[in-house]
Amino acid sequence: MANVMSGGMPIPIIKTLGKAFYWQRLLSEGKYATASDLARAFNLEPSWVSEVIRMANLAPEITEAILEGIQPRHLNLHTIRGRNEPLPREWEQQRKVLGFTD
Repeated sequence: MANVMSGGMPIPIIKTLGKAFYWQRLLSEGKYATASDLARAFNLEPSWVSEVIRMANLAPEITEAILEGIQPRHLNLHTIRGRNEPLPREWEQQRKVLGFTD
């Protein structure tokens, strides 16, 4: 699934993934109407909150590889949050952009 050389346990990415799924759940349950409302409630930068929430839409295989510590070595939090360049919504394209093999 991932390149042979894994990056080990990416604790910062795992913690941020946890926030992404938690915040997405808060939005889905209607606790906050928008990511901006959630950011305000937690006293966080709205753009950062939006970047993190997008991580909840990663391809399941990518999330699984991260949690198992077998993601590509080059993968980092900035890349996975789409900080420099937004990640595609399509899972197949995500796998290509992030260096996952079929």
